[in-house]
Amino acid sequence: MSERRHVLLWGPSGAGKSTVGRLLADELGRAFVDTDAAAETRLGVAIPELFASGREADFRAAEQAVLEDALASEAPAVIAPGGGALVSEALRFRALDAACVVRLTCDLATRAERLRNDAAVRPLVAPSIEDKLAALESQRREAYAAAHLAVDASADAASVARRIAAMLEAGIVPLRVGGHAYAAELSSGTAAARLRELLRTHAPTSTFVVTDENVARLHPDLVGAIPGARVITLIPGEEHKRLSAVERIVDELVLGGADRSSLVVAIGGGVVSDLGGLAAALFSRGIAWVAVPTTLLSMVDASLGGKTGANLSTGKNLVGAFHHPSEVVVDPERCLTESSRSVASGLSEALKSALVGDATLLDLLERPDALGAHLAEIVRRSLVVKARIVEADPTERGVRAHLNFGHTFGHALEVVAGFGTWTHGEAVAAGMVTALQIGEHLGRTPHGLTERIRALLTSLNLPTRIPPELLRDCHAALQRDKKRTGGRYRFVLIESAGRACTVDLSHAELVELSRRATA
Repeated sequence: MSERRHVLLWGPSGAGKSTVGRLLADELGRAFVDTDAAAETRLGVAIPELFASGREADFRAAEQAVLEDALASEAPAVIAPGGGALVSEALRFRALDAACVVRLTCDLATRAERLRNDAAVRPLVAPSIEDKLAALESQRREAYAAAHLAVDASADAASVARRIAAMLEAGIVPLRVGGHAYAAELSSGTAAARLRELLRTHAPTSTFVVTDENVARLHPDLVGAIPGARVITLIPGEEHKRLSAVERIVDELVLGGADRSSLVVAIGGGVVSDLGGLAAALFSRGIAWVAVPTTLLSMVDASLGGKTGANLSTGKNLVGAFHHPSEVVVDPERCLTESSRSVASGLSEALKSALVGDATLLDLLERPDALGAHLAEIVRRSLVVKARIVEADPTERGVRAHLNFGHTFGHALEVVAGFGTWTHGEAVAAGMVTALQIGEHLGRTPHGLTERIRALLTSLNLPTRIPPELLRDCHAALQRDKKRTGGRYRFVLIESAGRACTVDLSHAELVELSRRATA
């Protein structure tokens, strides 16, 4: 996670925000802000007295001021707000943008028992603690749901604090899209345990695992991590990423008694993420889903951002929907089971992220030990680039188009060669070089960058050109590209390593430029 982000613990009374917060601050070496205590100090009156004298509004105003000051501070802190602090949508969004918001979950009986044993007086929940807690949770359900990740806080506070500290140390990439927040969590070696925790933090009515035959064989601990889940196993391969697979998943949801509180967990590569996410988007007009990428390509790209889709015979991802997951659990160690060709395909997408948004990532990819000592950092940096762009443009009306760098020709190449002939990353690699060459011809891409990227791709055993015999067919396929509008394309170019732009081109211009560039 970014060192500049605060950590804000969120959840209902009795979840342990203040107790865990103090311990977590010690673990992280940060200041701790308890907004209730700070508001009391600011007003010079104890909270019970404020409520008894009808001054709840004064307390809320002071609490909001304390929280806003804490969030505005440049020094990252651990913040524990009161149970009603983020009921305000504006303040909730402010917290989600400035902090990594961690929701502490705990069952009602445990929270009530904790409050009975706590010396602090909480006016809103005394004396009928269980009834008041249940009523408040119902009133604040939407507010309590707003968090980047959820952690089971049933254990003792010290254990919970250490658990959160370990998650932050491993890497958290948070993002917010409108009122929906989630995070990509790097869980090296702990993904199966994190999946088991999902049942406690999400409490779905039923759970459905979507995977494929290869993943089920290579990662049985992940596929079987959720007791009682109905497992839907697909045929692997890009050529099987069709609407018929989506229909099969939805049928299984119906047969398994799914409802609007059910959860879909997609465990696999980009195909599984796209299909599982699309099925979750379509069933009952949208249910929650969790992405668990097991390939490098899906870790650095497909699992994050909410794009779901299926292919048609006439084009790639021509049907789909934006439907963001509730969580993304990323275990970089899982991609060690991949073939070298598949890993190279994932590195191609990481290279795209580097070129459009992170020059340091490009330097990292060029290191000879990139896949050894720096794999987790490559994944994290790629996710940070994508999260930043997705937050700025969730539905691809502007800057998110930069994530399509190399994909205009890449997708066309996948179609004309036949799905599965080229991996997605191989096609994107050739598409990126074509785009760099076009950028140089237009005077937008600096001289020498194309050769630098070509050398890196060659070292990764990735293609650096579109075969001449396929280029003409690619030109025809471009006319069915889903990003085309009115016969024109927002074509992505690279102005410098880490900085992208778009140009508006007609089909004839794009055909001519690509011919000249690849001659």
